[in-house]
Amino acid sequence: MALRTRSFRASAGAVEILDRPGLWAALRDPLDMPHVVSWAVSGKRHHQLRAGVSTRTRMLIGSDDGQIEYVPERDAWLLDAVSELMASAAPPSSILSREAIRTGRYHPAAVAKFGVEEHARLEALVAPRRPSLLLDLAVHCAPLSPVRTATEDQDVIDPVDDNAARLLGLLASSSKMRRDDGLVFWGGAFRHRVERRRRLPLTDMVSRLMDDLRCAPMEGESRQAIAMVEAATLDEAAAVSRAIQSRPAYLIALAFDRLKRAKAAKETDTNKLIRELDKAIKDGESE
Repeated sequence: MALRTRSFRASAGAVEILDRPGLWAALRDPLDMPHVVSWAVSGKRHHQLRAGVSTRTRMLIGSDDGQIEYVPERDAWLLDAVSELMASAAPPSSILSREAIRTGRYHPAAVAKFGVEEHARLEALVAPRRPSLLLDLAVHCAPLSPVRTATEDQDVIDPVDDNAARLLGLLASSSKMRRDDGLVFWGGAFRHRVERRRRLPLTDMVSRLMDDLRCAPMEGESRQAIAMVEAATLDEAAAVSRAIQSRPAYLIALAFDRLKRAKAAKETDTNKLIRELDKAIKDGESE
């Protein structure tokens, strides 16, 4: 069998074919002796030609697109962060897809399910290493991990982020684009438009987004968004603009999570009222 088609680890007198768990183990526990590790990304290219000699302290891993340097003492934290992002509520799938972790293109619903604050913490670690072949390798072979238990600290939101998420949530609520096709809206259309306008001053940003998202200016949520901007001081507006400019994905996920929770609470209140009315009618009929 040609090694070109398989990932492997080779040492003196031995060749191991590596599946995903095997690759992860090779990274987590490198051999003491000199060895060669190579990752067959596609199985169609000579990845092994790009591999160097690896040791326990420094690995030079072959891949389709180049050599990957992995120094455990320097890079192990990246594996830890990716492993935590691979949390799974229902194996064999993780809450966040491998492709989303690799590219940073997360769906707000997945981030909300994962935990917005915890995701923001881990994404802040991973984002500076994107794109990189080492991140690609870690995402490819990282095992699923248990879902974390939420802590009270994860519920504390920075006041500026709180205002920015509220503003984006009001725009989303008033968007005709969202009402026409929520899947497309939350699947990337909203984020794309926010990223296109995020470098504008806050007043201009909101104005352009209202046009992009087809928000009716006189509707309730649109008027609330306009009122928020008008009431903000120059410093407050600048801080919200910087927040949206620097972390749009996090704020959109936070806005999505809040809208989802508000909708669920409203539906719960409505169902409770219906049950109370049904009970009142039945009690009246029995008298």
